[in-house]
Amino acid sequence: MGIRDSGTIIKEARLQAGLTQEQLSFGVCSLASLCNIETGKMGVSPSTFQALMKKAGTPNEAYPLFLNRKDFDAFMLLKNIRLYTDKSCLRHAYNDLIQLRLSNYGNIRLYYKEALYLYARIKYLTYDGQYDSILDTLNKAIVITHPDFDLSNFSDEFLSFVDYEIIMLMASVYINIGKIDLAENICRQTEKTLSKSLADDKYTAYVRMLYHFTYSKCLFCQKKYSEAKEHSSLAKDLSEKFYIEAYKTELILLDIINEYCAGEPLHGNDLLYMLSLASHLGCGFLGELIELLKSLHVPDKYLDVTIAEKLKLSEFSFEVSAEALSDGSFDIFDDDLLTIGALIGVLRKEQRLSLNVLCDGLCSVSKLSKIENRKQEPSIFLAEALLNRLGYSERDFIFYGNTVESECWKQKNFLLSKHRQGDHSSEEVVAVMNMGLKSDEPSMRQVCLFFKNSADFSEQNCEALIEALKISIPDFSVATIGQRRLSWNEITILNCICTNYIRLKKYKEAAAINDALRAYAKKPFITPKYMSATLFLSERLRFRYLYNFNRFHDIIKELEEINDEFLLKSVGSAADLFFYSSQAYGELHDYDKMIAHARIAAGYFMIMGLTRRKDYLLSEIHEQFNVDV
Repeated sequence: MGIRDSGTIIKEARLQAGLTQEQLSFGVCSLASLCNIETGKMGVSPSTFQALMKKAGTPNEAYPLFLNRKDFDAFMLLKNIRLYTDKSCLRHAYNDLIQLRLSNYGNIRLYYKEALYLYARIKYLTYDGQYDSILDTLNKAIVITHPDFDLSNFSDEFLSFVDYEIIMLMASVYINIGKIDLAENICRQTEKTLSKSLADDKYTAYVRMLYHFTYSKCLFCQKKYSEAKEHSSLAKDLSEKFYIEAYKTELILLDIINEYCAGEPLHGNDLLYMLSLASHLGCGFLGELIELLKSLHVPDKYLDVTIAEKLKLSEFSFEVSAEALSDGSFDIFDDDLLTIGALIGVLRKEQRLSLNVLCDGLCSVSKLSKIENRKQEPSIFLAEALLNRLGYSERDFIFYGNTVESECWKQKNFLLSKHRQGDHSSEEVVAVMNMGLKSDEPSMRQVCLFFKNSADFSEQNCEALIEALKISIPDFSVATIGQRRLSWNEITILNCICTNYIRLKKYKEAAAINDALRAYAKKPFITPKYMSATLFLSERLRFRYLYNFNRFHDIIKELEEINDEFLLKSVGSAADLFFYSSQAYGELHDYDKMIAHARIAAGYFMIMGLTRRKDYLLSEIHEQFNVDV
């Protein structure tokens, strides 16, 4: 796919960082393995690739080449565990962790290390008080790659993304058990290592967010509230800029409390909204936090929330020797090796999908056959679309292409980030969009047409969006959605068309698309991340549709029938579900539930940075029902 050789990528990053092979390989893989990887004699697992690239100052999430299916399954389980943990779906995360253990962590040492960290994080988030056990698990994880790691002096160490997570979680545990001096020392050393970082990307931003967040907690415990506020604000800014969902609820609560303790008045009922959201999410820290707020003389009216029972998880046994696991390097000529093309073929056959159905509108059957048989590499855009149609989110993979292809891919992601920010008209954005409309890459043209016509709603825009859809689905018909496989581009455009139809009061057309997409979302091959990135919007549009028809009983009934914790805790979708359900309860004169749901929705809008949406909801409820939430 224009996927360049992994060894070449690693070598270039190493030389640019001025590191020797001995320095780069230490704590990650053997020197011999790195030599063979760089010369193309061996392949490298995503976890090892990530660790080497991070150490060289060029962090990347994954390289799309897997030793075998076991490697890929472990990789995806780790992705799902992170996703569930970030969304406070801890039982889901724990169950997947058990599945990962049963697979022996893909037989890869760095997967095992990450699993140890994630288990410790899940245990920490339950706030069950077993802090010694958590610290033991974290120590076991860090020594896998740093056998002589000294927590009191690590500022000169080369640390991976997961290393930073482990260390910051250790600091948080020390804060919780009152060892503030140890936590502060960890934060100060982390600051030194980050100051030497060569990278400036989402992963480094996440680590910086963790540092500011954790250090803010340290300073708060020392009653240095103004300094604590500075750091929580920096963490919050990074979280919003890079769309980091992890720790967001706790972070915003910390920022509000820091501001209050620094002498500023509380802003409206924001604290109450965030506490209500924490209650809905089942946050384990809520009971202790309420007691802390009482000791800080926060008025009781802000603390009127239900404290959920803490989640209890069974003990997790790690019966494996890290030394017995692979360092993530492997024979490049291994028959089981899964290139991205081979992976697509394996997944397609498992899903009993024909070549024709998978590639329809994207490429020819013969081209897909060559891709699956390693005779041809797909472009970045084609690989993404094929994986999407197999139910996988392209966000789980980082692809490398030739210079032109990679630049085009970056421009696509730039436009999508601007779309999320609501920027459709700045000079730079328009220039990139116009360039993309002339691209030879069909998927790029499709994204640009979507971008150009998604800001406003009109009949003309709907027609333009349908034309964008026809780039990959020439014979598009709503009636055939159920028989097709859909990419992220296609689902996003369909949801946008549906939104426009609702605004244009073409409800029959909107309902047809929405019903088809909601049925598509129930198909068994859809993975959690792909679901949250694309299809949850269809559920939100369903509630909007019902509200426009004053079907308030149906809104409540359908919300009560949702038994998917993942949907009810996914920020964007849940915000809208509770937004509409709160107003439905108001129309049905159940004001207690209206208030409860409105507070949760307001909390979600705060997490998303949608202050105007929050204020709109509160003003609507006040004007319609004369109730202050």
